[in-house]
Amino acid sequence: LRITAATGFDDYISLVSYDYSVSRNNTADAKVTVNITCEVKESVSIGGIESWAYVTKNYSVSFTPLKGL
Repeated sequence: LRITAATGFDDYISLVSYDYSVSRNNTADAKVTVNITCEVKESVSIGGIESWAYVTKNYSVSFTPLKGL
């Protein structure tokens, strides 16, 4: 994993966990869903003072790898 560009995030990322599922397997419409939980370093501003906090974020991605083949 890596952070390529983001506002309010530092260049720190750590994988916490992931899982995936495949629906309509063995067909051209097969859909893969990947859920990723990671820890990132996020900018926190309180009363004009900026600091950093380590927070957990969840991301979900779905795609159809065989579509259009």
